[in-house]
Amino acid sequence: MAKVQQRFSGQRVEFSHFPGIEIRPERPAPVTLIALFQFAKAWFLVTAIAIGRFVPDALRSVPALQAILYFAAHGRDTRGPLLPIVAAYVGLIGCGLWRLWRWARRSLIFSSAGMIALWAFRFVSDWAAGTQTLKTSLEEQTVYFLVFIDAVIVLYLAFYDGVPQAFEEVKF
Repeated sequence: MAKVQQRFSGQRVEFSHFPGIEIRPERPAPVTLIALFQFAKAWFLVTAIAIGRFVPDALRSVPALQAILYFAAHGRDTRGPLLPIVAAYVGLIGCGLWRLWRWARRSLIFSSAGMIALWAFRFVSDWAAGTQTLKTSLEEQTVYFLVFIDAVIVLYLAFYDGVPQAFEEVKF
């Protein structure tokens, strides 16, 4: 019986590169989950755009919908004509993560870290001034959840064992 070599997490596998043979690395499970999460957010935003276009009163009748839209749009303004662009960006990032494109990983790490830094600055400046930006508990919960999810995304995409290596293998 031939002995099978085991591959451990974080261990790079070297392949012979022959012309015409492309070997795709495995997508780590956290990357798959984050990509599916991005697809779900993009789908939700597109659905909200369609509902807002054809039944605009339906969006105003659900009070928590603005908080969900804010979260799905990754903290961006959800009013006006920019929402389709945000939905396309979120979907493109999901596609890039699914295909293990380096730019998608870097873009999501940068935007998530930027959102964390922005809210950290806002919390510190509110604390120093003795004011409060978030007026309702729904706003607080939405922002805290957004910051938590962004922290998880940054930690997984930047530091999880095998994730940076999976993105190094694919050339785009």
